[in-house]
Amino acid sequence: MYGYRDNEPRESLIFLINTEATNEGDTEFVVPVYSFNSFGLDEQSLTAITIDWGDGSISEIPKGTEFYSQYWDKYSTHDYATPGEYTVTVYADDFSVCKLHGYDINQSEWNVYRRTLIGIGPKGAESYSLPVFRHDGLAYAFYSCKKLTQVPKGIFYKNVDATTFENTFYYCLGLTGALPEDLFTKNTKVESFASTFYSCENITSIPENLFANCPKVYKFDSVFNGCEGLTEIPENLFANNPNVTSFAYVFSHCPGLTGPIPENLFAHNTIAYTFDRLFYFDENITGSIPENLFANNRKAGTFVSAFYGCKGLTGSLPAGLFANCPEVISFEATFYECEKLTGAIPENFFANCTKVQTFSDTFRFCEGLTGTIPENLFANCPEVTNFSGCFYGCDGLVGPIPEGLFAHNPLAEIFSGLFRVCNLNGPIPENLFANCPELTYLDSVFYGCDFNGSIPAKLFANNPKLKNLAYAFYSLNTLEGAIPEGLFDNNPALDDVEMMFNGCTNLTTLPTNLFVNNPNIKDFHQIFENCYKLVGTAPDLWVTHPDANGTKCFRNCSKLTNYADIPDDWK
Repeated sequence: MYGYRDNEPRESLIFLINTEATNEGDTEFVVPVYSFNSFGLDEQSLTAITIDWGDGSISEIPKGTEFYSQYWDKYSTHDYATPGEYTVTVYADDFSVCKLHGYDINQSEWNVYRRTLIGIGPKGAESYSLPVFRHDGLAYAFYSCKKLTQVPKGIFYKNVDATTFENTFYYCLGLTGALPEDLFTKNTKVESFASTFYSCENITSIPENLFANCPKVYKFDSVFNGCEGLTEIPENLFANNPNVTSFAYVFSHCPGLTGPIPENLFAHNTIAYTFDRLFYFDENITGSIPENLFANNRKAGTFVSAFYGCKGLTGSLPAGLFANCPEVISFEATFYECEKLTGAIPENFFANCTKVQTFSDTFRFCEGLTGTIPENLFANCPEVTNFSGCFYGCDGLVGPIPEGLFAHNPLAEIFSGLFRVCNLNGPIPENLFANCPELTYLDSVFYGCDFNGSIPAKLFANNPKLKNLAYAFYSLNTLEGAIPEGLFDNNPALDDVEMMFNGCTNLTTLPTNLFVNNPNIKDFHQIFENCYKLVGTAPDLWVTHPDANGTKCFRNCSKLTNYADIPDDWK
């Protein structure tokens, strides 16, 4: 009935659908099988396709059919007279030039497909193999098909040349329990599993050999991202995947994961580069971080947010965690909010990471870290440009800041919020930034700390590119003495000092010429508010910087000799 090719029966693809499966009241189904190379207006289909809609209706799509904007409506969409369950069978002369791509079709048609598909293969069949599609033809195949409840055994057996399963089961909420161990047994040429099971939140178990026959894979990005039901990671899950370069987001947002991280999880992935958001917000992973977790990953380049939000991790930071990772360029937010990590930061923690460019938010909100900051923590990292928020909220850290902490970081530009709300005390070292000539941003750098003593006169003397000091000393009521007269003399680029000394209640003297070399400042908003012990003559900033915002600049600084002469909107 459906024709033959080379005297052989045409291959078929079977969908089980239910047009009553949604609240939207769908009474139609869309078949996302096509044989165009692209969706250009001059494209023609490469093979003939026949669709048996399961209600006695048949649609024919001849070879050479031209693609146009209404193609899906005309050829691949069918309205049913009666809502219910149907078996839809798709025949093609040559499936090897076809794609099964649930996301390539128009948005409205895709919504119908994902809401009505409930099964693959004959109803009740435990095993079923898809016909042979083109090598990239199964990416996005069942994208967001929430009602799909089962993956039949052997579904991909025939597709031995498949190179990608990207997003194939993305957001398939109906899939439950353990994934079939032999799911990809025959797919030895696969190169990418990116987002294959993204947000399949009811999957509970991963077979250890799931990817054992896929040696060419180089990308596992987000493969289990959002799989909330997973409880355990098999130690040898990636043991046969030596070509992987990226594990970004691989177990991100998996709150069901408990127990320790397997120490040998990446032992066989020696060229892996990206470990970004590896366990992102996996709040219930427990135990300590294995010291040898990355021991064999000498090509590792980025650990951005790798353990971000892993609030259940305990124990101290392993001194040798990154000892074999000399190529790393980013530790941005690596341990952000790992609040139960304890003990001191090892002095040689980054000693072998000589190419790092950013430590932004690396230990932010690691409240359990204790002891002092090691002076040589960044000594072997000369290429760093960004330290913003590195110790933000680490209120367990104590003691003075080592004066040589940044002595070997001449390229550093950004220190925004570096020590914000830390309980660091002692005097601020005068030469803390002396070897950082590129320094540009220091906003909120000491916000809420407990430093005592006076502000060093030459604190910013070697920072000619400094632009932002907003909130820099905000609420440091333990600082005392006079503000040094030449504090900003070498900072001609300075343009924002809002709230800088706000709440520094023990500062005593305000120099008249404090900002004489800083003509570019645009914001003095509340800079001296509540510095009620200040004496001396307020600089006439409303004259020297007429376009700047001076709202509440001198509020409650009533001991200044010219307080009465200050414009109302500046106090």
